[in-house]
Amino acid sequence: MGASTVHYMCACTLVMKMKVGDLVRCLFQPRASWDEKTQTAGGMEYQIQNELGIIIKDHERVGNLKLVLFPQFGYTQPIAISALEMICEGQID
Repeated sequence: MGASTVHYMCACTLVMKMKVGDLVRCLFQPRASWDEKTQTAGGMEYQIQNELGIIIKDHERVGNLKLVLFPQFGYTQPIAISALEMICEGQID
């Protein structure tokens, strides 16, 4: 097992520990938004790539998705954990 494999495994472990309350940065721009009420996809209203957000909920059906609130827009978006960068761990008491 080479050093690059060890680093990859460590990175995956860090990503999987993201939880509700964590401050994250979105690393990509989704092409579509999801409307929870109508259960349909539509065009993106906001540019969220490189924006900070807060994980507010684990996705109900897809384990690698988190619901992220972007308070500067008053907007939430489900995002894969692979597209999020941890900025600061939140603490929920």
